[in-house]
Amino acid sequence: MLGIKQIFGKLHSTFHLQVNMSNLKRGAHALFPPPDAILRDYFDAGYNDALDFLASKGFMEPDEKTALKDTVEKQNCY
Repeated sequence: MLGIKQIFGKLHSTFHLQVNMSNLKRGAHALFPPPDAILRDYFDAGYNDALDFLASKGFMEPDEKTALKDTVEKQNCY
């Protein structure tokens, strides 16, 4: 595997750049966002996780969680 000096040669500063696949993917998503359908899936997953967390901590009842999910689906809140 190549080291930093082998890739960039001699750098005349203390700046070091290290890139990994996770950061490359994040950068690609920032420059080229995924399609709307995938973004909706991300939204749904985050929303459902938040409702599950609130229900697990006792901040809402299970029937409230179901009602909120139904409201979001009916209003198409994207």
